[in-house]
Order: sequence, then structure tokens, then C-alpha cells
Amino acid sequence: MARRALLFCGLMFALTACAPNVEAPKNATQEGASAQSEAGVANSSEAKALDPEVADRLIQSLKSRWDSLIQLGQEEGGIAVGIVVDGQVAFTHCMGVTNIGEEGKPITPKTMFNVRPSNPFKISNDFTMFTADGFKSAGVTDIAFSPEESFAHPFDMSDIDPNDEDKDEVTVMPFKVTETKDALWANLDGVMQYLIAHPSTDGMVKESLDNFSEEVLRSMMYGSGYTVSVTTVPSEKTYIVILENSVDLGVDSFESGLWLALMPDKYVSDDREIEEMNPSERRIYYAVNEKYGKDLVGQYKCEEGYRDFRIKWDGEYNVLETDHWRSRISAFDTYEAGSESVNENGELEIDGAVTTYKLMDAPAVRTVLIPEYDENKKILSIAVGEERDDYEKLEETIYHFRMVTPITTCRALR
Repeated sequence: MARRALLFCGLMFALTACAPNVEAPKNATQEGASAQSEAGVANSSEAKALDPEVADRLIQSLKSRWDSLIQLGQEEGGIAVGIVVDGQVAFTHCMGVTNIGEEGKPITPKTMFNVRPSNPFKISNDFTMFTADGFKSAGVTDIAFSPEESFAHPFDMSDIDPNDEDKDEVTVMPFKVTETKDALWANLDGVMQYLIAHPSTDGMVKESLDNFSEEVLRSMMYGSGYTVSVTTVPSEKTYIVILENSVDLGVDSFESGLWLALMPDKYVSDDREIEEMNPSERRIYYAVNEKYGKDLVGQYKCEEGYRDFRIKWDGEYNVLETDHWRSRISAFDTYEAGSESVNENGELEIDGAVTTYKLMDAPAVRTVLIPEYDENKKILSIAVGEERDDYEKLEETIYHFRMVTPITTCRALR
């Protein structure tokens, strides 16, 4: 959707005005929330004190980004942010809540996150930046393979809110979804202790941080409703870690603002404007009804290492199910700005056949389905991919566009 695209591209390169908010449930006062969070900044004898002005810039950057999410109705979920400088904890800050409604508690440095998330189609996680043995050797005992008490429930975005088209409806995944092989749970304090004990950059890749003069390396893992990102500037012996119980808050935008606030002297100004690659194109996602996607119904066998699935009509929606989770299926509708694609009943109306679909619900909200047909228009297979935002610099303009990264192919069983 256009407004989501603008959110990601605009905040990658600029910070908006700040209106501080939620580090506690929505009925908490702003003053109480701020006091709790700021108490976590360099608050131990083992912490490396930051200049108060730098710490304030970091907090204002985070709150500015969060305020922008609030304006779009996308603030559900939460993040825990930590900075390690020269082998010492320099900064912690938490925002958001662990769950929706009265069960939600403020995210804190002690809140447990899945620190080894993987794409929910994968049967197991093959990335090992954080390991149980690594935590043990770092002296961290507060880890779990399936937490029983304080943990961040995974959030994700769903359909457009039927009562407000400028906002998204938010759902929370069933906890059983997180019970995947090789999952590992830890809190922000434990992760920073891990990085202090194991300051290796193995497995990290070079990250293109616009207008930043130092080399930045990143390790990002996401899936099952969680995102874990670690970026480092090796020359400055500095790490930024972000734990998030959502896949749609835009961790990279938080990181850009944090590095700018932490090392403003490393940035070179860039006056190029940001534009959409296809400025007149708009897209919406609506649940597939019986009229669209009827030919998707069936059983599918995926490549080795990925979960098989089935698609069925549940009486209201087309739904994709595995043995671990389920998600409604939506249709992509691409149309010119100003035209109508949804009737007054909220039903999708497009010309021709739908060729691309998207999963609407956690844990696979970013997943794209692209069916392949035979000459008789029967489905042979479905390619499963992840849609990501990307940017390209051309002369005086930075263009935003979306691309799909393939994950696996699943053949239809007939």
C-alpha cells in the first residue's frame, strides 16, 4: 500500500517531529512511561556512560519514529534497543507492549524475545549468531527454549481496518506458533552481555547505510512474528541491537536514526528527494473470497526443509494452513491512483485474473504467493517469496520500489 511504502522510504532518510509516547500500555501516562525507560540508560556500574546530549538524541530519534507509526496506526508490538560501546553497555531503551489489551505489559530489558527467529515456512533455523552455549559461556542464565512467563507476544499487521482505511487491523499470533525447532529466547540484557563476551562479526554482512562514512555490518533475522537485528561499526567498537515482536515496524528505519544520533559526524548530507518508482501505482490487499483464488484450493508439497501446506475455503476466506499456523490469503490489486477497486461492500473488484497473492496474518504477513499454471489453467505449483522494500539512487533522486525474494517452490498435489 502506498502509505506503508511512504512510511518506510521517508523514515529511512529523515526524522520527523517527535511526540513521545508509549513505553507502557496505551492507558499509561506519558510521563510515567518516559521515566521508566530513561532509567534504563547507562544505569549500572558496568555501563559506559554516554554524554547526556547523545543519550537524549537517541531517545528522541526512537520516539520520533514511534510517533510516526502511531499516526498510521502501526505502533502495536514493541522494541527493545541496546547499544554496546567498547565492550560496555552504553544505552538501553524499550518501547511498546508485550500483548494487546489488558494483558499487555511494557517491554523492558528483561522481556524475553525469540532471538533465533526464522521464516515460518522453514522447518528449522540454520543461522547461529546466538546459541545456547554462547549465552552460557557469557554467563547468561536467563534463556529459554519456550518461555513460560514474561515474553513478547508476536504481533503482526492484518487487513485494512474496516472502520478506518488509514489504519491497519492488528492481530496477535497464538503462542504455539513460536514453538519451532531451534527457537531460543533471551532478553535485551542477555543479548548485550552475549555481544560483550563474543564481539565477533562472523556471519554479518556489509550494510549499505546511506550517507554514512564508516563501514557498517549487519545480521538480521526475522520470522515467526519477530525481528532481531544487530548492526556494528567495527572501527568504533560499537553495536546496536534491536529486538522486535513484529515484522512490520521497520527496524532499518530505527537503526538509521540511531546511527545518525550516535555518530552525527559520520554522516554526509544528501539532498536527493525520495520518489516512488511507479508514482501513480497503488496497491491494496483484501481477503480473497470465493470469486478469486478458487483454483488455489488444494494440497502442496514444498521443497526439502520447508513446510508443506494446504489451502482451503473456510466459509468466509481462502486460508493457507500448515500444521503450525494459518493465514488468510489476500489478492494484490494494482490500479491507477483515483480509480475504484473495492465496492461499497468492501469486496475486491478487478479486471482479469489475479496472478499474485499475499498472506495477511502473522506469522507470514510478508509472504507472497505466485502460482504457476499449465496450458489448461490448472495450478502446477506455487512460488513462495518475501516482499521487501528496496531503494535505488539515480542521479538526483532516490527511488523506492518493492521486490520479491524467492523462498521455496511448492508443487500442487492432484
